[in-house]
Amino acid sequence: MEPDNEYRFRPYRVQPKVLEVLIDRLKDETYDAATVNELVKDITRNVHQLMRNFQLPRYKIVIQTVIGQKYGELI
Repeated sequence: MEPDNEYRFRPYRVQPKVLEVLIDRLKDETYDAATVNELVKDITRNVHQLMRNFQLPRYKIVIQTVIGQKYGELI
């Protein structure tokens, strides 16, 4: 029932590209509660499109994006 080796999901192939999208989108952003909703939607759309470009057969793409404000404490 497992996919063939050539069709397995390889996170190490996707992770650098996802990080690139996140860094590009978040490098100049500061937290603003009024606009964070649109920021989350935009990041989710960008990552989803990136994942679709990988053309992973037999996989359903689910993306969860959470952005929170940091008050100086460790998360």
